[in-house]
Formats: sequence, C-alpha cells, structure tokens
Amino acid sequence: MSEVKLSLIVATIGRNKELNLLLNSLVEQTVAKSLFEVIIVDQNNSDLIIPTLATYNSLLNITHVKSNQIGLSVNRNLGIQQSKGDYLCVPDDDCTYYPNTLEEVFRQLSLNHHPDMIIGKVYDRERKVYVFKKTPKYSTKVNHYNFYNLVSSISIFFKKNEICFDENFGIGAEYPSNEDGVLILSFLKNNKSVLYSPTIECNHPPYSSANMSNQKLYAYGIGFGALCKKFLSISILILFFKVIVFQSLMLLRYTIVLDRKNMMRRWQSLKGRCVGILKY
Repeated sequence: MSEVKLSLIVATIGRNKELNLLLNSLVEQTVAKSLFEVIIVDQNNSDLIIPTLATYNSLLNITHVKSNQIGLSVNRNLGIQQSKGDYLCVPDDDCTYYPNTLEEVFRQLSLNHHPDMIIGKVYDRERKVYVFKKTPKYSTKVNHYNFYNLVSSISIFFKKNEICFDENFGIGAEYPSNEDGVLILSFLKNNKSVLYSPTIECNHPPYSSANMSNQKLYAYGIGFGALCKKFLSISILILFFKVIVFQSLMLLRYTIVLDRKNMMRRWQSLKGRCVGILKY
C-alpha cells in the first residue's frame, strides 16, 4: 500500500449499473494499478453493490466502507479518513474516466511541480461537447474570480492535507450544493496552489439545469448563496450579483412572454440564492 499515490473516493447510494461503468473505466486506466486505490463509501441499506464489488475486487485495489450516514460531503470525508494516497479525488458514482485520465493527472502534477490542487474538465469525447460548462482551452491559475467557471467535483484532484469537505454543503446537507466550490475556496483561503488543466478529461452523463425540478433548483440556489456568504469578499460579491442579475433578467423575460413554467423555474433559482445568503 505504500505505493499508492492517488485515492479515489466514491460515495454511492442507489446506483449499481453506473458504479459498474465507473469501476470498469478504472480497470482500463493506462497507469499501473498500484498507483491508485478506490474507496467505496456505501450508503445503501442493502447489498445492492456487493456483486459489482466482487467482480472488481481482483482487478482493483478496492476498500469497501459501509456508512450509516446519508450525505455526500460527510461520506467523502469518511473516505478521506480511510485513504492512503498522497492525492485525493472524488468521482461521482455515475461518472467515468477515460483510459488516459489518471496518466494525464500524474503527468500534469509532475509538470506543474505538484500543486495542492489541479482541476480538469468534464468533456464528452464521443459527442464532442462540454458536459457541465464550457471551460477554457488553456491552462490557468485558479483564483477567487474564475473558480466558479472551472469548478466540478469529479475533475478535482487535490493533495491530502488538513482541508476536507465542509459537511454543511452538498447533497443531504443543510446547504445541498456547491461543496466543490467551498473546497476550492478553502484551498485558496489557505494560500494553496490551485491550477486548471484542460488536458485532464473525465466524463459524466448528459446534464442540464433544464431537466432539474423546481425543488432541486431551489436547493442548489441555497448552496450557492451560502457559499457566497461563507467566503464573502469583493470577488464573491461580484459573482453573486452577476448571478442575481442574470436570474432576474431571465425571470423578467419569461414573465413578459407569459411562460409560467420557466418563470417559476427562474423564481425558484433566484429565491434559493437569496435564501442561502441570508440563512448562512
């Protein structure tokens, strides 16, 4: 185990087929299997994933941790406590890595003198589209002004240190989103080096806020508002007001054209952000 360089921590619940795809993508990595371990933090109250883990136990260095707590950040932290790698990452249980993803991670860490955190992009090579947001085509240093355009937890690789996930943020917590943004800002606040590299790529099923329920839009908004309050500064205030102005203009647009469905969606997004910044 002393050879382990990277710990992949997967908090999972209710997904078996997707977890199988993730583990299969890890088997196909071009780096030696001795360079990484996989820690599965299992929140299921059944043996849902046991057959899948049995399939991959002989192919990957897997540690199965059973958790009686529900929540993304608390279970990622539980996995971090079990980890043995110098670096950590937290892939979703429904994302996948390309065969050269980890090879490129190790290469970029070496080229950039082992930064405290490096962020890749989420990109569908088959469809040739960015999955969450379109990120730059060039490497850049991450700061308080550009972090929100780069953040995605599944493409974050960070040095193991005293900073963990804030358990008040993320699915299942009081502020149900933006746990990844909070992690990045915590690194920046502690003067850690954070870089973005577009050559590190991973994939995720197609995702769009247009498919979110009003309840989820509201919940995600709360997380964003709380993040802004937690790290309140000039740069964060600028980000907050940009988002509020955009959501307000979109709300006005749909109100004018009497599009009730999208009007309610924008209202829930706007309300959630305001509630989050007031509540935190």
